[in-house]
Amino acid sequence: MNDDAHILADTILAQQAERRHERRRKVLKTGLAAFNNGNSTFECQVRDLSETGAKLAFGDYALVPNDFSLLIRGEAKAHKAHVMWRAARALGVRLG
Repeated sequence: MNDDAHILADTILAQQAERRHERRRKVLKTGLAAFNNGNSTFECQVRDLSETGAKLAFGDYALVPNDFSLLIRGEAKAHKAHVMWRAARALGVRLG
């Protein structure tokens, strides 16, 4: 991705952030996106987090479905996650 594409992606992400109802806090946690009844998983990094959403970074997320379970290391329960946006190597999800 060239510099112009990165600037455009950052602008889009900033616009999306303004629509959030709840402020997210920056974190750096290990996560696991699980789907297909837990038979398929992708590791990810949780970059920011709130009670209602998160930004997740993946090495390659093309195969991550729109709905999955998000397990965050150190947390006892899994979160239902729904993809709200996709950008270069990152997903924004609503947690429910």
